[in-house]
Amino acid sequence: MSHGDADCCPEMAPVGLLGGWEIGGKEKQGEGEVRPLDHFAIYPPNTLSSYKMGPAEFATASTSNRRYSEGLSRFQTITVNNKFMLIGDEDGDADVVREFLARRNYVFDEFLQQQRRARQRRNANQETISQYNDGIRSIIDQHAPLQTKTIFLRPFTPWRSFELRGLKAMARWAERMWHAARRKRDPGSERFHKVYRKQRFKYSTALDAARTDSVRERVSDCGGDMRALFQLVGDLTGSSAPPVLPDRPCMQEVVDDLSEFFSSKISTIRSNLDRVAESTSSHTLQHEQSFLQLHEESDLLKFRSVSTAEVTKLIESSPVKSCSLDPLPTQLLKKCLVVLVRPITDIINLSLSTAAFPFSLKHDIITPLLKKPTLDRNVLSNFRPVSNLSFLSKLIERAVLILLTEHLSKFNLLPVHQSAYRANHSTETALLYLFDDLLTTADQKDASALVLLDLSAFDTIDHQILLERLSHCFGLSGTAVNWFSSYLSNRTQSVQVGAYTSAVVHLLFGVAQGSVLGGPLLIMYVTRFAGATTTEGVQVSQFSDDKQARSRFALKEDFSSQSQCRTRLGCWFEKTDAWLTINRVQLNIPKSTLIYTYNPGKGSTSRHIDSAPLQIGSSLVWPSTTACNLGVIIDTHLKMEAQVMKTCRAANFHLSRINKIRRFLDFSSVKCVVNALVLSRLDYCNSLYLNLPSSLLKRLQRVQNAAVRTIFNLRKRDHVSIHRQSLRWLEIADRAKIKVACLTFRCLNGSAPLYLSDLISRNVPGRELRSADKNLLVCKPFRLILFGKRAFSCAAPLLWNSPPDPVRQAPNLNTFRSLGIRHLLSKNCD
Repeated sequence: MSHGDADCCPEMAPVGLLGGWEIGGKEKQGEGEVRPLDHFAIYPPNTLSSYKMGPAEFATASTSNRRYSEGLSRFQTITVNNKFMLIGDEDGDADVVREFLARRNYVFDEFLQQQRRARQRRNANQETISQYNDGIRSIIDQHAPLQTKTIFLRPFTPWRSFELRGLKAMARWAERMWHAARRKRDPGSERFHKVYRKQRFKYSTALDAARTDSVRERVSDCGGDMRALFQLVGDLTGSSAPPVLPDRPCMQEVVDDLSEFFSSKISTIRSNLDRVAESTSSHTLQHEQSFLQLHEESDLLKFRSVSTAEVTKLIESSPVKSCSLDPLPTQLLKKCLVVLVRPITDIINLSLSTAAFPFSLKHDIITPLLKKPTLDRNVLSNFRPVSNLSFLSKLIERAVLILLTEHLSKFNLLPVHQSAYRANHSTETALLYLFDDLLTTADQKDASALVLLDLSAFDTIDHQILLERLSHCFGLSGTAVNWFSSYLSNRTQSVQVGAYTSAVVHLLFGVAQGSVLGGPLLIMYVTRFAGATTTEGVQVSQFSDDKQARSRFALKEDFSSQSQCRTRLGCWFEKTDAWLTINRVQLNIPKSTLIYTYNPGKGSTSRHIDSAPLQIGSSLVWPSTTACNLGVIIDTHLKMEAQVMKTCRAANFHLSRINKIRRFLDFSSVKCVVNALVLSRLDYCNSLYLNLPSSLLKRLQRVQNAAVRTIFNLRKRDHVSIHRQSLRWLEIADRAKIKVACLTFRCLNGSAPLYLSDLISRNVPGRELRSADKNLLVCKPFRLILFGKRAFSCAAPLLWNSPPDPVRQAPNLNTFRSLGIRHLLSKNCD
C-alpha cells in the first residue's frame, strides 16, 4: 500500500502517518480475490476516556478493490460538543466575530457607563464580568451555535485536497487499466504500465509537496514554543503518549478520587503544621523591620489605572492558551483585539479601583499529570495538580504584577539570593553562582557540604500571614492590600478530565502554581527566610521554594572540620524548621539531598571525606554521590560527566524523532525544530561547561554535528564545519564562552543579579596608563584548570580581557553578542 492511500482513505493510512493512533491488522484471504492486509485504526482509549463513546467497532478496507466490505461495522465514534466551530478560514471567522462585536459593543459601553456611576456597588465588578462573558457567548452562539455531533475517528491529514484526490484517482485508473491489459495478455500492457508509473510519480510528488507545506505551516504556527513543537513532532512521529490516569470503573470516579486526594493532602499537611506551630511563637513578624521604618508613607504602593496601550501589549505578549472557562479562544480574542481591548481595560481598572477580584474568575480547573512516566499511575500521590485559569483572570493578574514589580524594583525589596520570578535572574545565574563557590573551594583544597531542601509551599501558604507580610514588609496599603485580600479569599477548584468534572472544592489556603501571581507571592511570603535562619558559616540561596544551604570545611584526616560543618548545618536546620513551621510551610525531608563536593586529588595527595549522615530533625540524610539541582546534575568531584551524559541522551532522543520526519520538513522548518528541541538542550546552563575537559566537550560536539547533518540532510561521515558556519553556529566550547562573556557584559552594565556582579571587578590602575581606557577586569589567581579556572570569578575576567577592544566597548548587549560571535567564528576559520 502506498503512502498516498492515507489521503482519500484515511482508514488505510500507513503506520508512520497515523501519529497517535493505534494500528492493528490481520491477513485475510477473501473469496475470488487476494486481500493481503486489511488495516484498521483504533483511537487510544486513554485519550478518549472523557468522551461519550460510540460502539467500539472497526472498519476495514481492502487494499485491492479500495472499497468497504459489506456487512462490516463503522469506525469507532465519539460524541463531541462543538462550541466554537471556527474551522477553515480563521481570518474570515475573526472578521465575522468582529462584526458581531462591533454591533453589540454599545452594550458594553452602556453597561460600563452605568458601572462608572455606581462604583460603590458591592457586586459591580462581578456584574461587569458576567456582562462580558454573557455578551461574548451570545455573539459566538449567533456565529456558531453549540452543536452535538458524532464524528468518526480518522487520522489527521490536513494536506488532503481535491487536487490530490484527482491525481490519486488518475493513478488508480491507470493501475487498473494496466492490470486489465496484463490479465488479457495485451501487447500494449507495457504502454499502460508506463502511464501508470507516470501518474503514480506525479501523485507521489504532489503528495510529498502538500505534506511538506502542511508541516511547514504547523511549525510556523508553533513559532518558538518548545512545548508546541515537542507535541507536533510527537504527533508526526506517532510517539505522543496519551494522558495517563488511574484505573477506575468510570472516568467520573477518577476525577472525584483525584479531587478528594488533592484537597485531603493539603488539609492533612496544614492540620499537622498547625498542631506543631501551637507550641511555637506565633508572632510571625518578630525581628523584621517594617517598610515604614525604612521608607516614607508616600512610598506605599497604591494601584493606578492601566492604559489601553498597556493592556494591548499585555494581550499581544500573552501565550495563545485557552481554558474551558473562557468564553472566547485566546487566538480569536487577539484577532478581535481592536473591538475588545476597551471593555477589557475597563474591567481591569474596575477591579483595581474597587479592590475586588471578580468571584467568577476565582475558580481553577485542575488537570492531573503524572510526575514521571515510570511511576505507578494507580498511586494518587504520583500525580501533580496543574491549575488552569481563565484568560481574563490571568490578564488582570499580569496587570497587577506590572504594578507590583515596579514597586519591588524601585525599593529593592526582594532578597539578593532569590533568583525565581525576577527579571535578569534565572536558573543559570543561580547555578553559576553556586558552582563558583563550590569550584573555588575545591581549588583551595577545601570541601563543601551542600544541602538541597524541597518545600511544599504553594499549597500551604497562610493567607493571613501573607497579607500581613505584604503590608508590613512590602508597603502595600489601601486598595492594594485589599485587592490581594479579595484575590486570595473564596477561591475554588475542581478536577477536570475531558467532559468529566469533580465537585467544587473551596480553598482555604495556598496559591495556584499555574497563576501569574502565584510565584511572586511565594517569594514574597518566604522573603525573610534567609535573614531568619542566618547561621555563621552557612550560605543560603533560594529559587522559588527550593532552598540551598552550603558550608565550607577543611579536609583533615580526623574529619574534625567536617564534623563541625555538620554541626553548623544542623543548627541552621533547627532555625529553618522553626521558621517553616510558624509560616505553615511543609518540608519534604525524603526529597532533601546532602552532597559533599571536593577535589579528590591523586596518588599520595588523594583526599577522602567522612560519609556520616546529617541529622535533620528526627531523620537522617545520607550523603549522595550526585544531586539534581534546577535541572543540572552535580557530582561529588564536580566533573559534570553525569550532566553531559544526560544532555546528550536527551538531545539524541529528540534528534532521532526529527530524523523520522525529516523528509517532510523543508530547511527552515527543520532548522526551527532542531533549534527548539536539540540546540536548546545543549545551551541550557552551558556556561557551566566552560573549560571542561575536551573529552566531555567532544560528546556534546558530536550531538551538535549530528544536528547539522539533520538540517542539511547529510550522510553520517560528511564534514559539517562549513555547514555549521553557514548557520552561524559556534562550536560547543565557543557557545559556553559567548554565554559567559554576555553574562559578564550584563554584570558590568547593571543587568545581571547582584550576586554575580560582586564576583568581578574592573581593573583600575593606581596611575594613569594607556590600558585604563580598555575596560579590563581584574584577573583572580587559581591553582587548577579543572576547578579554579572554571569558576565564574576566574573565567569571566580572562575571557573578557581576551577579545579586541571594539568588542568590549560595544554599546549594547546585542551588538556585543554579534561582535563576539563574529570574532569567535573568524578565529575558527583561521
